[in-house]
Order: sequence, then structure tokens, then C-alpha cells
Amino acid sequence: MRLLIIHDDTPLIEKLNHLVQQRVEPIDFQKLPISTNLETLKKTIKQTKPDQILFLAMLSPKSNEKEKSHFVSQIKSIVAICQSQTIPLLLLSSASVFSTANLTIDETSPTEPNTELGKTYDTIEKLCLNYQHSIILRTGWIFSGKGNNFLTEALDCAIKGQKIAFNSAGKGCPTHASDLARVILGMSLQLPFMPQARGIYHYVSSDASIGFQFLETLLTAAANFDTSIDPKNILFEHQVIEGSPFFFEPVMLSCGRLLYHFGIHQRPWRSSINQAVSVYFTK
Repeated sequence: MRLLIIHDDTPLIEKLNHLVQQRVEPIDFQKLPISTNLETLKKTIKQTKPDQILFLAMLSPKSNEKEKSHFVSQIKSIVAICQSQTIPLLLLSSASVFSTANLTIDETSPTEPNTELGKTYDTIEKLCLNYQHSIILRTGWIFSGKGNNFLTEALDCAIKGQKIAFNSAGKGCPTHASDLARVILGMSLQLPFMPQARGIYHYVSSDASIGFQFLETLLTAAANFDTSIDPKNILFEHQVIEGSPFFFEPVMLSCGRLLYHFGIHQRPWRSSINQAVSVYFTK
């Protein structure tokens, strides 16, 4: 199998690369950064003849208008190339296409974004759904022991004794980058044998959590590495700041369609916390 991955500098690509190397069957794993220009992209696709293209770069709440515009432009180009050569496309999307909800949202629910990030992803999804051989995988609030995300930023603040401002009451679905990589590879390996698998899927780790629960679990694990961290004395304030590194969409996603079509089960996010914290303190 030949995969072409469009990526950014988040830990997801590293996790996926690690999983590919562990496979017995040969997988040709080509990578291109999202900044790659159109001519280089076309040339690489012509040379490598990928069986699938995986667009795994992601926007963040801190992404500016220029970055969002470039992101949309790249996806337009990739969709056009895929259509012209009938190459299956898997796009990683976001729970931000939904507004805040108290109920778990399934794959058929209408999108109602109320943030700029969500509106951009809603536009992107519509572009991809016009191509019949595309799959959209929506995910939630991704964390890892590397990079800039809720976990690493929160630990930075905890070590320095700084306040953490976030939506402490909103309930979302924390998802470890390695867990998401597991799901993406599992889908990709099955796609050649599942021509009916198209459209929208969801994956988030199980056990939705309010922001405070995640932070409390995180700092309890971190106290094993740094005794100056006391999870009983969490310094935080309840604020919802869209451009903050601690912003997450308070949305819970149902993953039923993924389980039904691909047989992929959810893993609890708590099972990944110790691993992510260990990576943070040993990097």
C-alpha cells in the first residue's frame, strides 16, 4: 500500500509513522508538509502513485486568517487532484463544526458552527463531500506529551505556578494523538476492501470529560514526576477564550458508524495520560 500524508508539525504524524513501522506488511509512507506548493504536490503524486491521500494537518483555535485561507486552498487543490485521478481521500476534521451541545452528536447531525474555526472546517467538509471517494474523520480535543496542546501548556503553567484559564465546566472528548493515529491507520488499511465506506465518521477517545476533570487527572499524574505540582491546589480560572491554547470544543461525538463499518472501538483517554505525561517530562 502506498500512502501520501499531508501533515503539519503536530505529534500525530510521528505517532502514525511509529505505527506504520511496526506493521508486518509493506506500507510506502510518503509525507509532505501542508506548506508544499501545488506543483511539487502534483509531481509527488505523479511519481508515487498513492493508493490513498491522508490529509492530517489541522487548524487550531490560534490559527489566523492567512493560515485558514491557505488551509482551504490546499484542500481545494488536493480534492481536485484526487477527483482527476480517482484517488481515495481521508480528511481529518473537527468537532468544532458543531455548536455546544449537552447531548452526544452523531454523524448525521446538521453542522452549526459558532466559532471561526468551526466555520472554516464546515467549508472544508463541504468541499470534500462533493468528491464521492472521500472520507471525513471528525475528532475532538487532541492531547499529547509533545507539541503545543492543552496537556503541554497546562503542565508548563503548573510547573511555573501560573493560572490556567479554560472552560472548566464544558464537557468534551479528550483524545490522545497516538489513539487517533491507531484509528486512522486502521481505517486506511481497510478502505481498499470497503468501497461502501464513504462520508462522515467520528472518532474520539471514550469517557467524555469536563475540563476540570481532565486537568485534575493530568496534574495527579504529573505529581509523580514533579513533586512541586499539587493537584489539590489547581490554579485556574473559568474563562472561555477561543484563541487560548486551553480552548476546546465542548462537544461530545458518537462513534457508532466507525464501529459498525470498521470494527474500531474507542479507548478511554485516561489510559493514555500517564504515557503522555511521561513523554512530556522525558522529552
